[in-house]
Amino acid sequence: MLLLYGVGCTRTHTADQAEYLIWLNDPEHGLHQVRTINGLRIAMKYLPPDYRAYQELRGGGTPADRAAADRVAAERRCEGSVAFLLSISRDSSQQSAGGVDPRMVMQQGILLEAMIKDHMSLRADGAVYAPVLTTLDNNAGMSEAINIIAVFVDEAGGGKLPGAGNYDVALDDAMFGTGITHFLFDRTAIDSRLRLDF
Repeated sequence: MLLLYGVGCTRTHTADQAEYLIWLNDPEHGLHQVRTINGLRIAMKYLPPDYRAYQELRGGGTPADRAAADRVAAERRCEGSVAFLLSISRDSSQQSAGGVDPRMVMQQGILLEAMIKDHMSLRADGAVYAPVLTTLDNNAGMSEAINIIAVFVDEAGGGKLPGAGNYDVALDDAMFGTGITHFLFDRTAIDSRLRLDF
């Protein structure tokens, strides 16, 4: 009886954008992973279709805007693409004078974005994918982090990538000397994520 109560109260949808973003950024849910290596904080976040639609259409509050957002989210699910956000910043827990220079992070990060297609890969269901699109997003200099959005597409067709099993995103870092870092995203965590209603 108690188990049924717990299952019945699990929320899978929200219309509250702030709640959605907090949920998505919480590493406990498995869609946002963080590693600290050599004084750097390296984070990788899975960007669900509804998040990508929110980014494209945020600010719209009319029913037509919500319908457009739902349409964009559906297109993102069907287009065969999967997106991740890579963030690299100085590890703020290291306050020593010998720590990583934030300007160096920004400069090296910009160079890494230019070469990311050669240094980032996605493995899913035995296939390996390179990003087909990358975008540098540094929040107009408002953050010390370098943020790179990478989009992967099943170029062979069939749209199998979004429904693949687990995702293994590998970053082979040539700029910061952190080596190869793997971020494993579990299909169960992706499928059971909180969804944003527009």
